[in-house]
Amino acid sequence: MLSHRVATSNGKNGESALLSAPQVAKLFDVPESWVREQARLGTLPSIRLGHYVRFKAEEIQRFVAERAKQVA
Repeated sequence: MLSHRVATSNGKNGESALLSAPQVAKLFDVPESWVREQARLGTLPSIRLGHYVRFKAEEIQRFVAERAKQVA
């Protein structure tokens, strides 16, 4: 279900959409502060644009898939 929501966020022509910290927090159902902290620590792949933090949808999918493998 999460991968479907992330996949529908993709841009046109197969390009990956950039998600904001609030969008990722909503997808994960966690506080935005957790998303920002994980990005700062390098656990959650992110892109810095000045003081803005953005997340590639495909990297978020990969992050979720890796965590699912660890749990299984």
